[in-house]
Amino acid sequence: MKKIDAILAAAVAAVRAVREPSGAWTRRSPATSSRATKLRIQVDKKTYEVSVDSSENGRHHEAKDLVIPESVTRPRPPLKLLEDTFSRSPIAGRIVSVLAANGQAMRKNEPVLVIEAMKMEIQISPAVDGTIKGIYVKPGESVSTGQLLFELN
Repeated sequence: MKKIDAILAAAVAAVRAVREPSGAWTRRSPATSSRATKLRIQVDKKTYEVSVDSSENGRHHEAKDLVIPESVTRPRPPLKLLEDTFSRSPIAGRIVSVLAANGQAMRKNEPVLVIEAMKMEIQISPAVDGTIKGIYVKPGESVSTGQLLFELN
């Protein structure tokens, strides 16, 4: 019974999180007042597919009546893909400066180097947090589009 309560609580929280904008154009006629929302909910590493009826006549569960487990409410850690650890040149140009060194910890969107292209300076930053494993370019060097600039651990 606890798992069913957790699933219902997660469904209620998900349906409440998705709200329609207010306004006359969002009102539904009585014939179309029921609306089922399909959700995929994971509780204790098991996935459940749930259909939630958000009609006015349907049974409503209040969140205060149900205990929502932490596994439902905790935020998911950011997904770090292998390709996020490699940074490639978005444009052909010349390296103006290198702002970091090997072994330095870098945060997402913190500039590592600067490329000059078409009289503009473009700061190149990692897509994820990490430590610089290697910088493969140096100031004054020309780079082409797609060339590997640096790598993170």
